[in-house]
Amino acid sequence: MNEMERDIRLEKIGIEISKQKEKDRDDLIAYRALGTVEEFAAYKQAESEGRLHIAPYKEGDTMTAPEVHGQWVHMPDKSDVYYDTYQCSNCNEEIVVGLGLEKPKFCPNCGARMDGGEGE
Repeated sequence: MNEMERDIRLEKIGIEISKQKEKDRDDLIAYRALGTVEEFAAYKQAESEGRLHIAPYKEGDTMTAPEVHGQWVHMPDKSDVYYDTYQCSNCNEEIVVGLGLEKPKFCPNCGARMDGGEGE
C-alpha cells in the first residue's frame, strides 16, 4: 500500500468515526429525552423495525410536531402473575411490563405521551 492509498484509507476511517460520534450524540439526546433505559430500548427497537413515527429532538430544531397524548389501558386477559399487558389508547400498541416496573411515559410505537390526555 502506497502513501496515497494509506491517506485515503485513513480519511475514510475518520469519516466513519465522525458519523458514529454523531449517531452516538443523537442516541444520547434521545435517551435523555425519554428518561429510562427501558424506554430508550423500546425507542431503539421501534426505530430498527421502522415503526418509529417521530424523531427525537435535536439542538437547533425550530419546528415541533403537535404533542400526542394517550394512556395505557390495562389488558387483564393478556396479563399474568409475573407481568401486566397494556395497550396504547392512541395506536393500540401492546407492551408487557414486569411486576414492580413502571410503564413507559411514552408509547414506543406512536410516541404518545402517556399522561391520560391533554390538560390532565
